Amino acid sequence: MIQSSHTAHQGPYTKLTADAARDLRRPIAAAEVRFKVQAVRWTGRGQEKVASAAQVVAYIDARTVVARLNLLFPGVWRALTEALPLEMRLTRRNPDGTLTAIRLTDQGEVKADDTLYYRCRLQVGEATFEDVGAGEEPKAAYSDAIKRAAVRAGIGESLYAMDSPWLRVGSADNQLRTNRAGKPYLDERTIRWLARMYEAWLTRAGSIFGEPLPHAPAGTLPGTDDTPPDERHADGNGASGELAAIAVPAVPDIPETPADPPPTDRAPSPTAEATAGADISDAVRDMIATARAAGLTGRTLNRLALLLAGREPDAAITIEDVDDTLAGELARRIRQAQAAGWSDATLADLAEQALHSERHATPAQRRTAFREHLDRLTADELARRDAA
Repeated sequence: MIQSSHTAHQGPYTKLTADAARDLRRPIAAAEVRFKVQAVRWTGRGQEKVASAAQVVAYIDARTVVARLNLLFPGVWRALTEALPLEMRLTRRNPDGTLTAIRLTDQGEVKADDTLYYRCRLQVGEATFEDVGAGEEPKAAYSDAIKRAAVRAGIGESLYAMDSPWLRVGSADNQLRTNRAGKPYLDERTIRWLARMYEAWLTRAGSIFGEPLPHAPAGTLPGTDDTPPDERHADGNGASGELAAIAVPAVPDIPETPADPPPTDRAPSPTAEATAGADISDAVRDMIATARAAGLTGRTLNRLALLLAGREPDAAITIEDVDDTLAGELARRIRQAQAAGWSDATLADLAEQALHSERHATPAQRRTAFREHLDRLTADELARRDAA
């Protein structure tokens, strides 16, 4: 049994006992919960059409599911996936006798359905949980399938017990901003407000699920920490610093500022033990210093590096893989986001959405689309500030 002041659980397990079931359904820690705009309420028509409110939902990604399973059932779980057989989908028969998958629009029209549907059988110990996920490409469909199957096992169940609030468009912390196209989006202030509301919910209605159970995220640089600086737990469970795995000698001391998050929550200066033997270029040193100054977590830097390197979202990347060209772009993009006033959470959410984009099939396409999207968003934000 593992015990600590905040993250005690009864595992690791080999069977789905009552204790295991309780630990599986414990809430996700606030640092691992993301938020996104799900639906928009529009008013007016034509050129007078404007967004008045939007519904915001909380979600987790597939790596969080994997991290929970690895923590509680190391080596004794499997996720078996397969494309959903055509005979289990809505189809029409063609003149040559073949079947085509179809869908019905809200207007009752019949359209060909190119969406991919994957079935996941999640085996946890001796128990099996099954569900179907959908996506425009295999990776998205797989991620959706394993998350849905995991909910049946209790992982992330608490998120479905929460209300998904409709937030108005405005300038307050609990309101949404709009971009130049008029579409609502989540900025740093709103994300922080939502995180506070989630933490408050955990102490009230959400308490029926037990204490939140944090865990080291899957698929990050060894030694890095996915917990944003202002969400770190006092017990120090997990990695000791966000950028410890990629800290290097001669990184200049970055003056701390009183801005949120507090200086005491920033990434600590690299120690001699952590930096011994590192042999990297000045461009990489500059990139790391820029990331530290911006308060970026190791998880966010890792995901941003994968995206700008043109790699798949489940690939691995280490500091040795970062050449001067990539380091230069990473530093430039971090400064760009910092100039627009974005938090680590905002940049992390954008990078994650881009890595799992359903509209762009290849890593190169996702990288190009992200660059263009980031340029537009930061230009809109800076223009808004100038206008104000």
